[in-house]
Amino acid sequence: MLLFSGGMCIIIIIKRWVFNKLQGNQDHTLSRADQLQKLWSSEEGRLALFKYCEAEFSVENSKAYDDLCKYKDIKDREEKLNLAKHVYTAYIHDKNSLLLVNASQACKASLAEKMQKIAANGEVDLDTLFDELEVEVRSNLQDTFSRFLHSEAYAKYKRKRSSFAIERAMKV
Repeated sequence: MLLFSGGMCIIIIIKRWVFNKLQGNQDHTLSRADQLQKLWSSEEGRLALFKYCEAEFSVENSKAYDDLCKYKDIKDREEKLNLAKHVYTAYIHDKNSLLLVNASQACKASLAEKMQKIAANGEVDLDTLFDELEVEVRSNLQDTFSRFLHSEAYAKYKRKRSSFAIERAMKV
């Protein structure tokens, strides 16, 4: 019996090693932007990055990116307008907000102009309203993400993810 359980441990260790090698190779072939998108599409990955940003005192970019992703998925015009106002106020306009993102003056001025048009008559393409801001926020977030990839928080996330995948593979 002891010999059998020792053999099972060896099999599990080998499976984990092979899985980690395969997963690691896939992640390294992706660009940083694609790695970020892949991580962001996972609830666990997004939460791990949020926690890392909190520890670095840089939650503004992760929260802004999260809101911008939600914004793109909204179809209802009124709901989209409400979130647009929130995004603009929280991340660009309100100087007292603790969530101001680092965006260029050109981006801020362009958004201010578009938001004034929305307030005046609503004649702005809401689907492309935050395209420029999204590029800048993603760039900011990629800086944090680069540090996250070398952190213990990321290593813990990867171990948890690979353990879960191995458990699923063992059940099949």
